[in-house]
Amino acid sequence: MSVSQPGTEAGQPTAAGLTSREVEVVQLVARGFSDRQIGEDLFVSPWTVHAHPRNILTKSECVNRTELSVRAHEHGLAGRNLPAGR
Repeated sequence: MSVSQPGTEAGQPTAAGLTSREVEVVQLVARGFSDRQIGEDLFVSPWTVHAHPRNILTKSECVNRTELSVRAHEHGLAGRNLPAGR
């Protein structure tokens, strides 16, 4: 997994092949947010959020959210570019 490129447009793949929305989800997963909390934070349904980690796990070749969180922290993605309050 690679850190997203600054200024990446919404929906455009990053260097890791993740969309900007998926990068947002990775950041929140790495901070320990549940699907419900991520949905509230991103203003989408928990069902929509549930699909993101599944896709992200496939793209990142991680086996679970814990491994995804560890990788996000290793790559400095866990708290990067999050507005105050997130």
